[in-house]
Amino acid sequence: MIQEWQLSIVSILKGLQGYCKVRCWNWSSSWVVSSGVYCFWAELPPEARPIQARVLEEYQRLHDVLQVLLCGQPDDTLRELKQANEVVIGVIKQEGCLHYATADEAFLEATEALKTAVGLISRLYSAEEDTIILVPDTNALLYNPDLDSWDLYEGRQYRLVLLPTVLAELDKHKINHRNESVRKCSERLIRQIKEYRRRGSLVDGVTLRTGKSVIQTVAIEPDASKSLPWLDASNEDDRLLAAMIEVIRRNPRAYCVLVTRDINLQNKAEFARVPYEEPSEPQRAK
Repeated sequence: MIQEWQLSIVSILKGLQGYCKVRCWNWSSSWVVSSGVYCFWAELPPEARPIQARVLEEYQRLHDVLQVLLCGQPDDTLRELKQANEVVIGVIKQEGCLHYATADEAFLEATEALKTAVGLISRLYSAEEDTIILVPDTNALLYNPDLDSWDLYEGRQYRLVLLPTVLAELDKHKINHRNESVRKCSERLIRQIKEYRRRGSLVDGVTLRTGKSVIQTVAIEPDASKSLPWLDASNEDDRLLAAMIEVIRRNPRAYCVLVTRDINLQNKAEFARVPYEEPSEPQRAK
């Protein structure tokens, strides 16, 4: 996810690079002992401005995600992220004087800084490698409550992770939802989840289908003030997305997927570059 985003930003940077030039003045003075070269960005042509705006928006969204994922890391990691950000932002915004002699040098350094920033994710601890983690929203569970029948990746094993936000919503639905079928389905799901607990600790994960799937509950209640700046803590979808990003932060080398049929949540996930899928179709009675 992040690496693909990085490559797309590099591609836009290359498009901007073709319009950029660095001007240099040689200067000296009889009353100043030193002399040297003063370099600055030439003004961008009007047709380059939309590209600049696009790459700035894309990069700032990526940087927001990196800040959330690297939250709480040692000071040297955060310092490297800050330094890399200053380089990339400086080249994109093209403000002030430079230490580059050419635009190509500047963009090469920005590309390397972007690569460094994304590479910091490799320092995160991951309990699982190359694992598929599915994080469903409430509607996905209600759409297909037969969780052991889910098969989104053609036979590959997966871990189904239930968030506190989703469990709390099921509890509300079983009592307060105006639709009786939703109330009954919510109650059925809660009974199922309690039954899974008889097999072992849901916090550690218990088997759904042998060799196929595991179900797990997590107690992740993210601090919205430390998540993506555009998420609204009062919005249920935004809280779920913040929790989803926290799952990704805790499992940086797993393939974490949000499972939802909600088009608005899908749009928000796409904006944050969080992978999503729709739940498996329920098995219909013959």
